[in-house]
Order: sequence, then C-alpha cells, then structure tokens
Amino acid sequence: MWAEWVLPVLGSVAFPAVVLAGPFHLLGHWLGGRGWLDKAARKQRGPARYDGLPTRGVAWVLGGGLMMDVLGITLVPLFCLFVSARGGAVHTEPVVGAVESGSLAQDAGLESGDRIVALDGVPIDDLADVQQLAFDRTDHSLDIVRDGRRGVERLRTTLRLSEPGSRSIGIFAEPMLQLRTPRPWSEVPSETLARYGGLWHALFTLPRRGPHAELASWSVLRLLPESEHTDAEQPLPQPKLAEWLSMLAGMVFAGHLLVLLYNLLPLPGTDLMQLIALVQHRKRASRPPV
Repeated sequence: MWAEWVLPVLGSVAFPAVVLAGPFHLLGHWLGGRGWLDKAARKQRGPARYDGLPTRGVAWVLGGGLMMDVLGITLVPLFCLFVSARGGAVHTEPVVGAVESGSLAQDAGLESGDRIVALDGVPIDDLADVQQLAFDRTDHSLDIVRDGRRGVERLRTTLRLSEPGSRSIGIFAEPMLQLRTPRPWSEVPSETLARYGGLWHALFTLPRRGPHAELASWSVLRLLPESEHTDAEQPLPQPKLAEWLSMLAGMVFAGHLLVLLYNLLPLPGTDLMQLIALVQHRKRASRPPV
C-alpha cells in the first residue's frame, strides 16, 4: 500500500504543499514577535522569553503561525477560487488539431482536421468529451467527418482504451477553435463555494481511494468539484490562469492544513508543546519560594 499510493501522494502533494505553507506559518510567528517582544526577548529561546508579557501578547506570538494557517485554509483559497470561477470554461470545437505518434488516436486512424461528431452514438460539441476519457478502461466508438481527397466522408472508428498499457489518447486541440466563456458574476459566489466544498470533499475521500489516491490528490489540487460531477459528466477545461489559480488554492489549502494539524500535535517544537512549556514555566514561577 505504501509503495502504491501513500508515498506517491506524499511526494507529489504533501511535501510541495508544506514547503509552500511552512514559511508563511513562520512569518506569522515572526510578525507576532515583532509586535509584542522587545529586541532582547526575541533573541531568547524557551518560555522565559514571554516573562512579563500579557496573555494577549502570548496569544499573538504563539498563535501567529496558526492564524496564518487558518487564513491559508479559508480566505486565500476562497479568493483564488473566486477569481478562478469568474474565468469560466474553455469550449473547444471537436476538431482534431494534431495526433500524437504511437497513441490510441493514431491506432484508431484519426487525422488532423477530423471533426468528431459523436461519441458512442451520442452527438458531442466539445473535444473535452473525448479527452476526459483518458482514465477510462473501456472501448468507445467515434463518428468522424473527414474532408479528404474523396470529398466529405463520414467514418466510424474505435478508441481501444481497454488495451493493457498506459498509452495516451493523443488528441490535441486546434488552438484557433478554443473559446473562453466567462461565467456571469451572479453565478461566481455559488460556484466558488461549490468548488471550496468540493475541495474538502476530495480531501476527506482521499484516504479510501487506494491505488487511485495519487490521481485523486491531483484532483484536489486542480479542484475538480467531485461532489457535483459523475464520471460521465466532468467539468469543462478552465482557462490557463483559472487553472493555475485553482491549483494554487489547492496547494495553499493542503499545505496550511497539514502544517496546522502538525502544530497541534504533542511533538517537539510544535506550537502545542511550546504552549505547554509556557504554562508549566508560569506555574513554577508563581509558586512561593520554600
């Protein structure tokens, strides 16, 4: 299990996310110290540096990192998702721009310029309907229209996704046929909350995904709202900026959540242990001398 999905998820998601969130957690402590501790106290280590500091000041210094984590879990992802939701979706005409050599599309006989008019007999109007089959393992028929030397031909071919191996579909879009459709402002708040809820949903269902956990982890970062879409109905691709903002929101969210949970554990160096050490120090200092 560890080799199949736990280690890949830690390597591809957890470590980069923590590297992103860790400095901001430390920045929160540094800002709290700059605001409440004098220069001499900032150079000290251990609970004695808080001597004479009111409870409010201790909360700002010790809790500064946790406040940063809370912002990283809530406001920062919500802001990124709000901007990303306004970006809408990219609609791509179902025309093959290019075919990758050695791919399933080449085996199926697809050529540049082919228009895909139906998938398994169902009419389609977006190339994403075919591209989203990348992780499917069943064969699908494609009806295509080709303008060749014999004139316009209507052909039927099969994408053999059931074949063993990890070859890609290999269909590339024609950039000139991609249109961005912005989402109306009235729909942006609800879409933002739906994506944020989808992020929590994808995160909590990650441990039970087994070998699919690595793919699921990237869906967390790409913020595919899994709670709203079935396998047969995936969201349309986002514009590049919206896609990067979605990934940034996911990385910030995952990183700060991991850092927050770690600092609430009774382990050496965590914020919880520093708080416990401070409480014990003040109890000892308040005891009357014998």
